[in-house]
Amino acid sequence: MEGDGVKVRVPALRFSGFEGEWQLTNLSALVDQERKITYGIVQPGEFVDEGIPLVRGGDYSGSWAKLEDIKRVTIEIDAPYKRSKLKPGDLLLTIVGANTGNVAVVPDWLDGANITQTTARIAVASKVANPNIVKQILESEIGKREVYRYIKGAAQPGLNLSDVERFQFDLPVNANEQKKIADFLGALDAKLAALREKEAELTRFKRGLMQALFSQTLRFTRDDGSNFPDWEETRLGRIAEIVGGGTPDTCDKLSWNGNIPWFTPTEIKAKYLGESRRKITKAGLETSAAKMLPVGALLLSTRATVGDVGIATQPACTNQGFQSLVVRDPNYNEFWYYWLKFNTKELLRRASGSTFLEISKTEVAKIPVLSPHYEEQEKIAEALSAIDAKIATVSDQITQLTAFKKGLLQQMFV
Repeated sequence: MEGDGVKVRVPALRFSGFEGEWQLTNLSALVDQERKITYGIVQPGEFVDEGIPLVRGGDYSGSWAKLEDIKRVTIEIDAPYKRSKLKPGDLLLTIVGANTGNVAVVPDWLDGANITQTTARIAVASKVANPNIVKQILESEIGKREVYRYIKGAAQPGLNLSDVERFQFDLPVNANEQKKIADFLGALDAKLAALREKEAELTRFKRGLMQALFSQTLRFTRDDGSNFPDWEETRLGRIAEIVGGGTPDTCDKLSWNGNIPWFTPTEIKAKYLGESRRKITKAGLETSAAKMLPVGALLLSTRATVGDVGIATQPACTNQGFQSLVVRDPNYNEFWYYWLKFNTKELLRRASGSTFLEISKTEVAKIPVLSPHYEEQEKIAEALSAIDAKIATVSDQITQLTAFKKGLLQQMFV
């Protein structure tokens, strides 16, 4: 807070019963002077099945990886790095790479593990500060500000340990206030971790269901209990008309800023596609290779980024980085959307090019497929859509809770 030009070290949002200003401190002042701040193993060598867990930055991004998914090193590799051995309550901070600034508290089940050189272990002295509140501060905009202040390098961003020691922020003087804040925000973190795990479980279930359905190890039956006919061998070009795209002259002002959605491959990030970033005019459509695609068309990226696909929710066109599918009757477009998502590797296998990968209209059309009866296509698509809806609901909950916590962090810290 600011008062008469002087910073008042009191947060805007505070638990009742606590008074007085917080204290400005350096991270180095909160650290156990024997264990300090250090990085880990420089050359881990070959990973082993049995050995010492080696924590890397990706193991604690948002939530912790499972213990069985964490890599391990031999006791011989670990032995010279006693300085970076972990204890419950230590903080981990990623100090190299795109995830620089990720932070986590070491859980009990990683007692005795070690870290890589891309991670700093911060041994917070529990008698001086609650490790969990320090973690929350480092995750807040205040902590990110300190990371951005000292981060070096563009291609490979990183932090020096001496700079990490200089991180500066305000901390409650009262240990009970520290604990109350840490416990409250920790409960939010636990909820977020549970939601992320639920999202991951649903995603794994969907992947397994797709495998079972498209391999026909799991089959739907008709509503009366009878079997659907065998799937028919055909080619993708018989299932759908394959339609390429094009780009109007970028210097022709009459071709742009119209009302016709015009997609590029980087925009294909969702199942349903409505509005595009740029739009073209009727003149732009008529003077280019772009083709108008109907509602329900499958916009399939086939150049540079191969295999991204979405369903048009309004008439649209694309640039030349697509070979879109207009599904023919009697076929269900959402089934073929999921088929394309499941068979991305087949598309990549058929792609070629030295500068960037591309799969041609001819190659797309001749891809062999097994086609179920229309009604079975519909049942498969509905089952997978239902799982997608559940994943989307959980994803929305994660987004909302993350935004809620971000707002709290802005008000609960000075």
